[in-house]
Amino acid sequence: MRYIDKDFDQDIVRGTDLLLSKAKSYNSDQQVRDNLRIIYSGCCAYCESSFEEGAYFQIDHFYPKSIKKYRRYAKDIRNLHYSCQRCNNIKGAKCHKVLSPNWYLNGTQWELTRKEKINNEIYYVGHLLYSRNSSEDSLNRGENTISVFNLNNTNAAIRSNRSYLVESRLKVCNNVHLLLKSITDLLINYNKSSNSVIDILLSQVMSAMHPNSCYSTMVIQNYGDMLMKLLKTYIKLRTPSV
Repeated sequence: MRYIDKDFDQDIVRGTDLLLSKAKSYNSDQQVRDNLRIIYSGCCAYCESSFEEGAYFQIDHFYPKSIKKYRRYAKDIRNLHYSCQRCNNIKGAKCHKVLSPNWYLNGTQWELTRKEKINNEIYYVGHLLYSRNSSEDSLNRGENTISVFNLNNTNAAIRSNRSYLVESRLKVCNNVHLLLKSITDLLINYNKSSNSVIDILLSQVMSAMHPNSCYSTMVIQNYGDMLMKLLKTYIKLRTPSV
C-alpha cells in the first residue's frame, strides 16, 4: 500500500468531484472512472498491483455505501478509491481496521492522511511488507492492512490467495537488484565509453521508482539510498578533474 496524492489543489481531483456531484451515481460517468485511474496511476490503492496483474478494477468505497451512516459519501471522491476486484472484495466493511491511502473520517470531518503516516506504519523489507505501530495502545492499522488484504499471502485460502501479488513484487525487486548490480560493476571498472549503457540502466531503475509504476514504494524503500550513492559516484566519475 502507498500514499495516493488526492488533494483538492489538483485540477483533476476538483474536476472529478464536480462530475460526481452531477452524476446519477458514483459509477455512471465513465470520465470519473478514467480520472480515478489516472489519479491512482492505474494501480490498486491497496496492493499496488497493475491492471494486468490483478483482477479487473473497480471503484471501492472505503466507507461502505451499504452502511446507512456512510451512504451520504457514496459519490464523495474522498471516499472513492481505484481498487482491484480482489482487494475490494476481501476488504468488505473493515474500514476502521485498515489505513486509507489518503482521506479518512475523523468523526464526521474528512482529514487528509499524511504520507509519512503510511510510510511509517507499513514498510518493505525486500518484497515482503511489515508494520510498526506509531502509538502505543492504539489500533495497529498497518498490521491490519497487511492482514486484511493478505498482502504477503500468508493466508492460503482460495478466496484471498495473493500468490501472484508476492511473485510479481519479487520479480520487480529482483529486476531492480540486477540493474543496480550491473551499474555498480560498470562504475567499479568505469570507462567513459560505458556512459550510454549506464544512462539506460539508471533510467530503468528510476522508472521503477516513479509514482506511476506499480510497487514503486517497495523499490524506493529498498533501493532509494543505493541509487543516490551510485548517482553521486557516477557524476563524480563523469566530471573531469580540473
